[in-house]
Order: sequence, then C-alpha cells, then structure tokens
Amino acid sequence: MITPFAEVFSENATSIINAPTAFVNGFGGTDINFEAYLYNDVQGDCAYSSNGGVMARVSYGFTDVLDLGISFDLGDINSDGLLAGPVDFRQPRLFAKMQLLTGAISLATGYDSRGHRAYDPELHTYEVSEKGLYVVGSKQNEAQSNNSIVNITVGLNIPDFEELKFNGFLAAVITLNEK
Repeated sequence: MITPFAEVFSENATSIINAPTAFVNGFGGTDINFEAYLYNDVQGDCAYSSNGGVMARVSYGFTDVLDLGISFDLGDINSDGLLAGPVDFRQPRLFAKMQLLTGAISLATGYDSRGHRAYDPELHTYEVSEKGLYVVGSKQNEAQSNNSIVNITVGLNIPDFEELKFNGFLAAVITLNEK
C-alpha cells in the first residue's frame, strides 16, 4: 500500500496527516487539507477499492476554542484520470474539536467520523477506521540553536462504541529554521 501525502504545516497545525492535534483554528480561522491515497491489492484477496482517491477536509473556527468541519471523499479514481470512469462520491462526514487547555501543553477533545485510505463498499468501512471520540494533547518545543519547532501530539480515541475499543496515536512535526 502506498499513501502519498503533502501538507504544509503551520506553527499550530490542527492536524498532522490524519492525526488531530490539540490546536484549533481560532475564531474565524479556516483550515483546508487534502489527502491523496492509492491502494494496490497485490494478493487480490481484499474487498477494498483497487483504485485511489482524494479526501478533502475543511474546518472553521466558530469560537476561539471550537472548530467544526466537513470532509469529502472521492474514491475509485483510476490511473487514467478523474473523467475516465465513474467516481465514487462517498457520504460527507462531520467533525468537531474543542480546545480545553492552552499553554505549555494544549489539550483538546473531539469527534471525527471519517476513516482513511481504501474503502470497502460492502461493509461501509475504511482501511483505517475513523477516530471517533478522542482526547489529544500537544506540546510545542522551540530549539534556540537553529530556530526550529518540534510539535509532538499524543492521543487516545474510541473508534467503535459497540466493542468499546480504545486506540492510541502519536504524531510529530519538526519545522526547521523557522523565522
């Protein structure tokens, strides 16, 4: 499986690839992310879509501590391009995040119902399950020697309430030579 991605990170990025951070946009702020994915089922025994897709996420800061957003997923985009065949426009999903604490360590809680990567149309599930309900903490460190910034995020989430399954996630971004 290959998952190419490109994202530009700000000092207080609201997500790192598909992991939320404890930072929010703030009142009137917006965030737009795109994730391109490609699924190659080498063994031929997987029910997931055999083509790639693009997921777009848009969020808006309704208050200084509350972000609300929506995500869209266009699946089954094959190598011949967007207009070469039918594209699967999957149901838009909502997400929300509320920042609980700011300072040396920031803390937030949220809900995100969008999974990631390949989609199984029979089971209506994604290869990487949604975050569901989550709590996340982020710490930002500045290195004085080279003006770089290290953002570390750790979280705990419950993607499935029926089985009460808990997952954890960890993400980091290093911004070199920040001016």
